[in-house]
Parts: sequence; structure tokens; C-alpha cells
Amino acid sequence: MDRRDHIAMYGTPGTFDEKTMTVDFEFEDDETEVEPENQDEDHDERADGPPGRPGKVIEVPAHYEVCGTCNGKGRHVNPGVDAHGITAEEFDRDWSYEEREGYFRGDHDVTCVECKGRRVSPVMDLDKLSAEDRKRIRDYLDDRESYIRMCESERRMGA
Repeated sequence: MDRRDHIAMYGTPGTFDEKTMTVDFEFEDDETEVEPENQDEDHDERADGPPGRPGKVIEVPAHYEVCGTCNGKGRHVNPGVDAHGITAEEFDRDWSYEEREGYFRGDHDVTCVECKGRRVSPVMDLDKLSAEDRKRIRDYLDDRESYIRMCESERRMGA
């Protein structure tokens, strides 16, 4: 999947707070146990998880870097136009001279989905975290990426 489509569909992980320059990740607190007698008999754990489990928020310091999706331009070609690649042969055969000129002129450009036209995007400084929190964030990001790959694979198979 094209990076532009990927970000538009799944967003970026965590919640970025520009005032504090941190990305917040909320995790269920594994150490909090829920007593069975405190739960309603009709409560279905599968629907929304066990009640009374407060979340742990990990704040990851962040800094701005040039946006990797638009390369600092604030705009990029609409993924619907060239997301799956256009070969030189297709470009010459299927596009008129005016369409080709429009493509290079930016007629098909849209505001960047990652930086929203700001030309920079936040990047997490994982090295500034404790080893435990760094591992937890990396495991979360790995699990998220695996899930996204599985969803994309299922979509290609027609699911």
C-alpha cells in the first residue's frame, strides 16, 4: 500500500500534543486486576473489555522533522492518480500532452495527509524513554503494523 493511502486509512499512532511536544499512548494497566464479584452478571467482557481498568499513558517526547510523505512541500499527488505506479509506457500511451503537463504542474496535487500542509511532522524520540516504556511502545507499533498488514492481505484476498 502506498504511504499516502496508509496514513489516510490508519492515521499515525498515538495522539500528538503540540503544546507539550509529546505523543501520548494509552495502554490498559496490566497490574490492575478486576474482581469477578464486582462485575455485572450481564456484562460481556468481549464487547468492551473488563470495567474498572484504568489506562496508563506513556508520553513520548517528540520533535519536528521534514514530512516524509510530501518531502516538505505540503502537497503531493492525489494517491488515486498514481498510487499504484504509472509506467513510462502507460504515461506516454494513456495520457495526453496536456494531462502530462498538468501532472508535472501539480494539477492533481492535494494537501499532504500526514502533515496537513505544514511541511513538518512530529517524530518520536524513543531513546528518551525508559527501557520498559521503549519496549512497550515498540511492541505496540510492531503489533499495529502486523495487524495492518494482515488487514491488507485479507483485503487482497477479497475479505
